[in-house]
Amino acid sequence: MKSGELEQKIIGYAISVRASDIHVEPRDGWWEIRLRIHGILVHFMRLDAEEGGALVQRLKVKGKMNISEKRLPQDGSYTFQAEDGSSYDLRLSTLPTIEGEKVSLRILYREPEYSQLDLLGFSPLDLQEVLTWLKDPMGLILITGPTGSGKTTTLYAMLQTLNTGRYNICTIEDPIEFRIEGVNQVQVNEEAGLTFSQGLRSLLRQDPDVIIIGEIRDRETADMAIRASLTGHLVLATLHTLDAATAITRLLEMGIEPYLVTTAVKGVISQCMHSIPCPHCNGVGCRHCGNMGFSHRTPTFEVLRIHEELSLYILEKRPANEIRRASKGMISTQMELHYGGIYHS
Repeated sequence: MKSGELEQKIIGYAISVRASDIHVEPRDGWWEIRLRIHGILVHFMRLDAEEGGALVQRLKVKGKMNISEKRLPQDGSYTFQAEDGSSYDLRLSTLPTIEGEKVSLRILYREPEYSQLDLLGFSPLDLQEVLTWLKDPMGLILITGPTGSGKTTTLYAMLQTLNTGRYNICTIEDPIEFRIEGVNQVQVNEEAGLTFSQGLRSLLRQDPDVIIIGEIRDRETADMAIRASLTGHLVLATLHTLDAATAITRLLEMGIEPYLVTTAVKGVISQCMHSIPCPHCNGVGCRHCGNMGFSHRTPTFEVLRIHEELSLYILEKRPANEIRRASKGMISTQMELHYGGIYHS
């Protein structure tokens, strides 16, 4: 099969099952194509050495990479045109391995699967809490969880709730995963000097009402997010931690003063994803689930509001396990763990 036909077949199928990533991996004399579907990496097809090599060359050309450079990692991007005429942005990354060049492709869908906050699977109590935060004209809302837990989908659903035309909404993201009409979205470009912190500094000069930060990665960005939320801006941001309590201590570890955390942070949403076994095969794998053994994924949400007792713990710089226990102690009125929903991202 020609490289162009392989490109259409592999990427087209990946899009049809809403895979997030495609892996083109060199093996000993052959190539393996794997797809990440609902967070799980599954085998898709096998290519011979010639087909795999030609496909990698084609992807590097389309991604505007140096095709002669095979010793160093490279990054690239291009827009894929599907057979039905729709287009999808792809981010490419190459990695020199002992067997040859591995290529990973991230598919950036134009719209999230679920863009309404009430469809994500929050319990009524949690949903009401989050909507209350979004009505406040200032403050910081954190969304946290491991990679692939659906943080971006939750962030965009909250953004859509705010996107009524009444607010100047500005984002700084890496990458821009979904394009939203009426929102001023900025792409991080570190090669050009546009980092999260530099982008946030520029956004603050644009008279924003709402600021979306794709990820807080360092102290400078965290400090600017905190201070922006205290000066009349509603700030939404993601953070890579395993639970809500650890998100609070992560800010403290970054050097943010405890009194700023208790004053600025409205609340934390922590989430992780759980695979639901296929009802047709009970997890064994069948044609209904694409031999994956599960039908979809559903989230666990932890919604944490900064109440008075927690504020005292934060001011005293208590460790995450103590903050976690204080949160659990308020579970009947302040926080609820909720399993369920139709979240498939």
